[in-house]
Amino acid sequence: MAPRTVYEDPDDKAARSERLFKTALYPSQPYPVLNPTYEFVGAAANLSEEDVILTAEVRKDGGAAKVTYVVPPNDPSIQEKLSTAMSQRGIFYKPNQNISPIAVVYLSSITTTGRL
Repeated sequence: MAPRTVYEDPDDKAARSERLFKTALYPSQPYPVLNPTYEFVGAAANLSEEDVILTAEVRKDGGAAKVTYVVPPNDPSIQEKLSTAMSQRGIFYKPNQNISPIAVVYLSSITTTGRL
């Protein structure tokens, strides 16, 4: 499939009102909640990048069917470990089928200092 670009007239108030109405009428589904496993935590702890943002297609059993990295780590082995850990059953919590099949995961490392 080839991507298509749709241009809209910014002065078309009727089309804009219709989009706003549909958005209000049909709210988006909530995202699944991340329920990390030990394998996922271990793979994420080995990241050398400060921020990693990825999306995942979530199966009905809570595992990630397909992982797409938006901001990938530079190390391919870490990518492989994260992908394997996310494909496990139950890494995402889906209490019912009205949950979005797409998950967005943002991993960030924070460095803090303290005094005793």
